[in-house]
Amino acid sequence: DSFVGQTGAVLSGAALLTNFVRNGSYWVSHVQVTQASSYRGQCNSAHPACIYPEDLFFDNVPKTRVSAGSSIGPGQWYLDYNSGTVYMFDNPTGHTVEISLLPYAFDGDATYVIVSNLVIEKYACVAGNGAIGGGGGTSYWEIEWNNVRYNHGIGIRVSDGMQVLHNKLLHNGELGLGGMGSNELVDGNEIAFNNYAGYNIYWEGGGAKFASV
Repeated sequence: DSFVGQTGAVLSGAALLTNFVRNGSYWVSHVQVTQASSYRGQCNSAHPACIYPEDLFFDNVPKTRVSAGSSIGPGQWYLDYNSGTVYMFDNPTGHTVEISLLPYAFDGDATYVIVSNLVIEKYACVAGNGAIGGGGGTSYWEIEWNNVRYNHGIGIRVSDGMQVLHNKLLHNGELGLGGMGSNELVDGNEIAFNNYAGYNIYWEGGGAKFASV
């Protein structure tokens, strides 16, 4: 299978939020979202809610998620899983507001897949999983000339035989690139400004991480 984008083609895992209501000090909206029974990861002290995969964006800039609705301040937001309510401190008027919801763009056990020339952004992948490569198991994929950005977990998760060539892996929540496997090639990529979600770097977070390769 080949997935090759025309110039400017975007795959997004986010939903647009448009219906806002003022509620006390906050602006609120609603989404359909399900909380998992547990999440991987350890957060740094400034980002105690980093393990939760959904992100809120104002004009492509992620806001900082907090773990309690009573502690929302400027630049912060909170999601009540029980009611599907999004609480924001900042006024959304005049801004494009999105929340990432889908867990990945590409995953599966097919071999010899090409993903090329796409912007792949705003997927709610949990720590250790990729917007491309999902939870692992892909093999002999060629990922080239993509802009992979604003995904909560890993931008690209590599596995056996994967070639990762000439991509921009920027502003992902945990890692730009990571995984395990054999016979992999990573060449000519730009990897920068990752770990915006605030994972503890002594656990896992930053540019790239490989194990058992």
